[in-house]
Amino acid sequence: MAVVAEIEDGSVVCLTYVELKVGGLGPDFAILALCAADRVGLLMENGVEATTTLFRLTYIGAIVVPMFSGFGSDAIVSRVSSCGTHAIIAPHGFHRRGRLIETAAVIHEARAAR
Repeated sequence: MAVVAEIEDGSVVCLTYVELKVGGLGPDFAILALCAADRVGLLMENGVEATTTLFRLTYIGAIVVPMFSGFGSDAIVSRVSSCGTHAIIAPHGFHRRGRLIETAAVIHEARAAR
């Protein structure tokens, strides 16, 4: 297994190296015009999606800036500004410890403050 992750509900997801296909997923970032040496914020819950996104970003040579889901907009603006982040990859929201984390609202607030 390449990735084994426990989901919030307790279920387990496993991906083999073949299923992961890191090399084959790199071109998806062309939509965001991401390339080698770009700094990209990653604001996602720990799990398969975050892990595969991290692998995909490093495959194209991007520099990943991890962001904790508890960050407010001020902390995100601080990190984005200090490292010259080209983009932030985040879902609209996700559940953490039974509570909805609305990342889209925080990202929009941070974008407006920047």
